[in-house]
Amino acid sequence: MACSCRNNPTIVAINGSKSEIKIGRELQLVTITTVTSGSSPVTTATAGDVKFVGISLEVTPQITGSKLIALKVKPVKSSIFQKNTISGNTFYDIDKREGDLNIILRDGQTAAIGGLVDTSVNKSTTKVPLLGDIPLLGNLFKTTSDVKSETNLIIFITATVLEPSKMKYDNVVGQDQINDLELTQRDILGRNYTKSDEENALQEQVGVVRQKKQDAEAIKTLAAEAAIAAGTKKKPD
Repeated sequence: MACSCRNNPTIVAINGSKSEIKIGRELQLVTITTVTSGSSPVTTATAGDVKFVGISLEVTPQITGSKLIALKVKPVKSSIFQKNTISGNTFYDIDKREGDLNIILRDGQTAAIGGLVDTSVNKSTTKVPLLGDIPLLGNLFKTTSDVKSETNLIIFITATVLEPSKMKYDNVVGQDQINDLELTQRDILGRNYTKSDEENALQEQVGVVRQKKQDAEAIKTLAAEAAIAAGTKKKPD
């Protein structure tokens, strides 16, 4: 049995307000309409609703007076069960797992939500090299079987109360997420970033070099204009 951490998102919600995160894709559904005109049926396809497929999580927090956090959590996991084509138009059968539960946690506690099991059956073909590729006769040298696999999605939720006066960026975003984005402290803090003496000295040197380059370009431009003006004056009438 293999286990892997697929995503580590962070949701910030105002007390009593719903927040939602979605990880997946959207499918454009098609509406098929058949109208019989005389003896010939006419089939038309029009764009229908857009359906989200993937993992979504709705969270509505409510902080009590004793600093307990009541969470209303709605996890949804959906996937494409089957794809069908009618009159050249594709539509999908969607398999869906959904939960609706209430959790009470203390500040910093973690809860685990399981039971979102996804079962899939895939065809697996085993054949004898070369012999299994022979047309018609190759069927005698290969076997086809159904392989059943189950995926159990477990969602871990850690609830933390954020106080605006004490909140910092690392209370919301984990250090591993910052490292994955290759962000530095300067990128995050922006204007509030305090430069070291070495950085200030280096920036001053860069400014001096830039100013010298601009001065040299200005002198070159003035010299060229003066040469043109002098040449114009020497021209005979």
